[in-house]
Amino acid sequence: MCISVWLFREVGSIEVQAAMAGARELWPDGSTTVTIIALLLLGGAVGKSAQVPLQTWLPDAMAGPTPVSALIHAATMVTAGVYLIARTHDLFLLSPTAQFAVAAVGLVTLFISSFTALTQRDIKRVLAYSTMSQIGYMFLALGVGAWSAAIFHLMTHAFFKALLFLASGSVILALHHEQDMFRMGGLWKKLPIPFASMLIGSVALAALPFTSGFYSKDAIVLASFEYGSFFWAGAAIAAFMTALYTTRMMVITFFGETKTEPHDHSHINMWGPLLVLAALAVGGGWYGLEAVASVLPDGGVGEQDHFTTVAILTMAAPFL
Repeated sequence: MCISVWLFREVGSIEVQAAMAGARELWPDGSTTVTIIALLLLGGAVGKSAQVPLQTWLPDAMAGPTPVSALIHAATMVTAGVYLIARTHDLFLLSPTAQFAVAAVGLVTLFISSFTALTQRDIKRVLAYSTMSQIGYMFLALGVGAWSAAIFHLMTHAFFKALLFLASGSVILALHHEQDMFRMGGLWKKLPIPFASMLIGSVALAALPFTSGFYSKDAIVLASFEYGSFFWAGAAIAAFMTALYTTRMMVITFFGETKTEPHDHSHINMWGPLLVLAALAVGGGWYGLEAVASVLPDGGVGEQDHFTTVAILTMAAPFL
């Protein structure tokens, strides 16, 4: 609300397109006023999208049923901050300081949430921290000017994270509402559809080649290299961390000794959506970044040759 009042006072409009056009005419690059406005927008986006330092609420918001978690945490509420920054990207282009702050917030969140996910026992909390991590990738993309890559990852993330939440909910229901992964185990034969769904969602989350997550995360990591090798290295290391906590979740949940005997709850109402989301988690990125770029213009960052050493190292990170 404060930003809206300030923008109206400065440019005479709170309509987004008019305000962005007025900002370009009114303020020079690096203006203190536009930097303050952009940082205030970032503050709102950080709280909305559970980024550091306002991230603690998200894992505790797991009390609801998993379909609610899938809707809120995968596709709608927590990604609103990403859309806010992308929609007002003209302001951030006028403020390199604010853009750097966006990238820094994303990178810090990436590491904190990835390491924290490695310590969790509750399967839904692992997925909650992975949501924070993937939104960190989106913030990193916004900070380096790869606006369309950020929105592309927002879309592909919605597919595989909704799949993971719903599949984990199927496992939880089969185990009499048990959410502790260390009380699961040995479920891959007894719950084949949830296992296959979790496996597909996990490889997409880890950004293995030819999944939807691979195309969008690859675009972000490559874009970060042009912005600075430090950001690229951080994003690549975080990709390895993502594969690590995802593998840990799958191994503890589905392999080893059976600790809680599941009951049969197979029904098309439960596994039907899993099949649809599994198909989108695999093929949702095949249409490519260009389809998103045609709607939301990129900042010119991220047009990389995918046959460079950087691209090879980027793709190899999840396998390390």
